[in-house]
Amino acid sequence: MLSAGEVVRLTRMGRFDMAAQRKGPMALLQKLRGGRGDGRSSGQGQMKMLRRLPQLLRFIPGSAQDMRDYFLSLQYWLAGSAENLANLIRLLVNKYANGPRGHLAGALRVGVPVVYPDTGLYHPRTVERIFEDPRH
Repeated sequence: MLSAGEVVRLTRMGRFDMAAQRKGPMALLQKLRGGRGDGRSSGQGQMKMLRRLPQLLRFIPGSAQDMRDYFLSLQYWLAGSAENLANLIRLLVNKYANGPRGHLAGALRVGVPVVYPDTGLYHPRTVERIFEDPRH
């Protein structure tokens, strides 16, 4: 998913190719992203954009749908829970399965990525409860 630039450029999902010249939806996203001018951007800003992009791309037909799948894959991967990883596999199989497993394409139900808070509090006596508000 995330790696050195040389590896990321090898990524292909359907008609979406990370090595291709920036045009169409990818060029638009690059303009929307903006920047601080110094080539750096905050991790928090990148995560916010990563969560927003699939919502915007769902309205753009064509290769933008493959790009949307790529960004959804990143969301599943970065959250890293068992539920998110299972949905990552379902998404990829549902959209890109072919050959002997081609009958699975379009047949699976894929859940939305579960978003976890960036910070939290753990107490050993709680049972799978996430405290998002420090007052509780």
